[in-house]
Amino acid sequence: MLSLWIAMLPVVMVSVIALAMAICSSGLSATQFAIYMSVANLGHAFGSKLYGLSSEGASYAQSYLFLSSLAAVLLFVVLFHRHRGEQQNTPHHTLVVGGAEAGAFWSGKIRCPKCRADMEQVDFDDTEIDRCTTCSGIWFDAGELEIFRDKKAAAAIDTGDAKVGKESNRIDQYPCPRCSGEMVKVVDPQQTHIWYETCSACSGSFLDAGELIDLSKITISDFFKGLLTPERR
Repeated sequence: MLSLWIAMLPVVMVSVIALAMAICSSGLSATQFAIYMSVANLGHAFGSKLYGLSSEGASYAQSYLFLSSLAAVLLFVVLFHRHRGEQQNTPHHTLVVGGAEAGAFWSGKIRCPKCRADMEQVDFDDTEIDRCTTCSGIWFDAGELEIFRDKKAAAAIDTGDAKVGKESNRIDQYPCPRCSGEMVKVVDPQQTHIWYETCSACSGSFLDAGELIDLSKITISDFFKGLLTPERR
């Protein structure tokens, strides 16, 4: 029993930490992992010391009875405790096939493909758009970009700094954040100075901050911007 206990202790600890990390926010995951490891190691050391002190005045039968009672209480708490917090929708996976490629399609929240920050889901006209919480880049699933290409939608969705978007626009080689497919470099045919990327598998598109607002309106200056913008390669 002691051999099994010693062998299973690190396995159980790693499994519990893995389950705990599954509910961590990516922005705090490093700190939470450090706390989990510290609590696990401190609890192991403290429990061993406490058991050593208590076992000196108790028999083996009394020690095992105490440990079994503690395990029963913890099992009761685990089985009957239910979290009363806010209920969240569980994301799921779907298979997407597009052209000659296929990939796992993640329908929940995604990470920004350029700065790797979390993307928040913004609701507009009962449609959820993914927007980066740091660089304010926007991800559109297939068909969404054409729907929200008007001034009203652009003003509500594209709230980021265009200067930051211009810097992010230099990053044009990255996998699709939705299905990991290949992102193809795209130039808007009406406004050739606007560059963005579209997935060849799921047909989603990523626009940097300020680009949706630029797409939603055509001005005289866009003509001159197109003349000064080199051909995209």
